[in-house]
Amino acid sequence: MESEKGIKAHKKWCTKNWFIILMLLFVAPVGIFLTWKHSQWGKPLKVVASIASAILFTYALVATLNAPPVIKIDNAKNSRIETQDTSYKVTGTITGADGNTTMAVNDVPALINRGKYSAVVELKEGDNTIIVSAKKKEKVVQESVIIHRFTAAEIQARKDAEADKLRAEQEAAAKTKAEADASAAAKKSADTDKASGDAVAKAAADKKASDKAAAEAAVKNVPTEYKSALSKATSYANTQHMSKQGVYDQLVSEYGEKFSASAAQYGIDNVKADWNANALAKAKSYQSQQSMSPAAIHDQLTSEYGEQFTQAEADYAIQHL
Repeated sequence: MESEKGIKAHKKWCTKNWFIILMLLFVAPVGIFLTWKHSQWGKPLKVVASIASAILFTYALVATLNAPPVIKIDNAKNSRIETQDTSYKVTGTITGADGNTTMAVNDVPALINRGKYSAVVELKEGDNTIIVSAKKKEKVVQESVIIHRFTAAEIQARKDAEADKLRAEQEAAAKTKAEADASAAAKKSADTDKASGDAVAKAAADKKASDKAAAEAAVKNVPTEYKSALSKATSYANTQHMSKQGVYDQLVSEYGEKFSASAAQYGIDNVKADWNANALAKAKSYQSQQSMSPAAIHDQLTSEYGEQFTQAEADYAIQHL
């Protein structure tokens, strides 16, 4: 009995004029069905209501299908992207596209796949205005972003800043160590008798002076070119994450730093760098910016025309992606 009452109540509710009108306005097929099935309106009113609802529904459907697409650009912060690469893979999303929608990024045809698009554009130094356009039927929409490719001066400034920071850290560490050594020597001297303490202190002072003199002499005897090569090697290794062979080639290249082979070798022998970490940093860059596969990244890392990392360093990078 309760079930039959519920069905009757449901039918009664569905036949209300206000519900039928709502359906005619927002869900035309349902509204038209209810109009002819349950409403008590006269036939002329039913015809008019049905035609009006069908027209409204058709208009809304056509408007939705013909609505222009909406474009969004990935990684854009305040309509700006920064990179030091000579090319950039522009990616983003597009909604409202259909099978005939076409896209271009600065006139480079873009690939559309499941609501996402991508295209690689070449960059000049400085600001590059990138225009992403989409055409759906006769409607064209555009979004733009500025991609700033760092100039040689900007890159050098960043290198110099990193080198200055590294040098300051090294000097601070050396000072802290020297102070710790001096404090330990003083404590040891205080624990012994005066005569022994004086002798130990004198020996420590003599050794420190001797070590300092030897270190100063060693630094003084290193040719200026060798020091410069070491500074450049440190910059390339720790700011651009280059491989050991890549740094050496850059140091001796006639299109690069033009150091002598011996100066470049001194720089390579004395530079402090984590080559595994550099390989991993390069691998992450290729993966995030160029969407390369692990195998392709490994080839690029070890190629003599690419990054020139060792097989072991490339293996480490791929294992830790």
